[in-house]
Amino acid sequence: MKLATDQLAADAITSTILIALANARGRGDPWKTFTEQHLAWSEALLERIRKMAMKTLTEFSVAAANVELMERKVLLGFEQLADAIWEMREQDTQDPLVAILSPGTQSYFFEWPVGHAGDRVEAVVEFLEPLLAEQGHDDAALAEVRPLLPEYRAACEKVRALRSKLEILDRMTDSIARRGHVQYSRLRRRMRAEGFDAFDIRSVLPDIPGGSMTGTLG
Repeated sequence: MKLATDQLAADAITSTILIALANARGRGDPWKTFTEQHLAWSEALLERIRKMAMKTLTEFSVAAANVELMERKVLLGFEQLADAIWEMREQDTQDPLVAILSPGTQSYFFEWPVGHAGDRVEAVVEFLEPLLAEQGHDDAALAEVRPLLPEYRAACEKVRALRSKLEILDRMTDSIARRGHVQYSRLRRRMRAEGFDAFDIRSVLPDIPGGSMTGTLG
């Protein structure tokens, strides 16, 4: 898991690189040429990732909304099932089976912090089917839920995959930022070696915000 400080450092590096490129292009050559030689590749990669992340985020929003819709349908089916089992178990509020299916109880499976939602739903259905059959209970409510499971699992999996993609893209941005930091340091040292004024360098190639980061730039 990435720390907040790491995120701030990566954001500071990438934003400073983009600011430096804009400044250098505004100044024209030789600033433009030198800066693009060191930073244009990082800029191009970051832009590709940004576009991919925006597309993925849009897809994620749609997929998450679909999961919510499917979850409401599944929950409705389980509420009917819980009512049926509530009657079967003679309305015993302390019955362990009732606790698993009843919202607001500590054992309510939809709020468990284990497994994905699709996994939990399938596991509970698989558990209940033979149990209800053994009890001679009419599983009409369960029959309403069962056909929803493949679509619900697919919806949950889509959200998981898109969330994972966003995390991967975020990590790619971090990697590029770290290499961009090295290139940025080299660029500033090069400009000093070329005889440019230190104040002028900092006006075009500003310090990266954040303590230790600026210390490596000379």
